[in-house]
Amino acid sequence: MEYLIKPRTIDQKDDDLVAHIWSGRDTVCKLSSVGKFNLKFYKIVDSDMKRRICTHCLNETTITVKSKRNKKSIS
Repeated sequence: MEYLIKPRTIDQKDDDLVAHIWSGRDTVCKLSSVGKFNLKFYKIVDSDMKRRICTHCLNETTITVKSKRNKKSIS
């Protein structure tokens, strides 16, 4: 899984550091496509670097996994 992270700045606390789940074109929470991120300040990495994961990304990932499971059980 890939993550979108912003490199740490001097004045940031650990609680401010968030990793977003990267889907290949956008974050799972869609913040990149709606203009909330300037991607040139972020980098894509293979590890969450022990940062907390964006709550919206986690919720969307959980919803996607549950809906795929439900489709399989219905068919």
